[in-house]
Amino acid sequence: MKKWNVGWGPIAACNMNCQFCYSIEKRQHKSCLSLDTWKHFVDENHAAINSINYGTGENTLSRDWFPLVLYVRQKYPEIRQALTTNGYLASAVEDRFCREAFVIGIDEEDVSLDFANPEQHNRLRGQSQAYTWALKTLNLCQKDSKPATIVFLGSNVNDTTKNIEGLFNIAREKHVKLRMNIFRPTLGMDDRSKKFLLNFDVLVQILMYIYTHLEFPTSLLPTMLQRPFCLLYSGQKKIALFRMLQRPL
Repeated sequence: MKKWNVGWGPIAACNMNCQFCYSIEKRQHKSCLSLDTWKHFVDENHAAINSINYGTGENTLSRDWFPLVLYVRQKYPEIRQALTTNGYLASAVEDRFCREAFVIGIDEEDVSLDFANPEQHNRLRGQSQAYTWALKTLNLCQKDSKPATIVFLGSNVNDTTKNIEGLFNIAREKHVKLRMNIFRPTLGMDDRSKKFLLNFDVLVQILMYIYTHLEFPTSLLPTMLQRPFCLLYSGQKKIALFRMLQRPL
């Protein structure tokens, strides 16, 4: 049987007001399904699930999400579980039960951090504690030996060489990976989305800066030109970028 890697957003709630959010209006009036319904979904489909990445809203805001994680781990330990969080995880696991569920059930985390500068990150995320929460969660992952990745927005707003270098420095300090998620206007193009849409020339500049200044392994370059890059930049532009990055300096 084919196994699926499931991206699941059981929680609609979020405690941030991100300027680039594509789902804030859709989620405002959405109610979540019950814990029993979530469990039933896993019970019915576990044989076809390889892994689950919990995302979309901020799952750690829900007291029901932690029992779900524990339930999946205890009943179906072969299913790998990962969490994408805006950083609120570190506050949520101050509760003893939530911390136990996290330690036992979650295998790795993606932590959203778009700016190395606290004020800029907080402003973009519309939350005065966003940067603090993200750093605390990265520290938590270090403490509990959980693999983690800093995920930052790929946009014209924050993709500058200064910011990229700052994010790399944080990633080195916390011993985590760093990944760019390129902004895509899923609800169509408007004035707001145009502000964040990553310009191709900016992308080239950033990749070249990483390649020449930040000890970026050339073996990973072909991988970087796969998803999501190939979805946005295809044909001659992609080929030109690949050749430019592969040429000797």
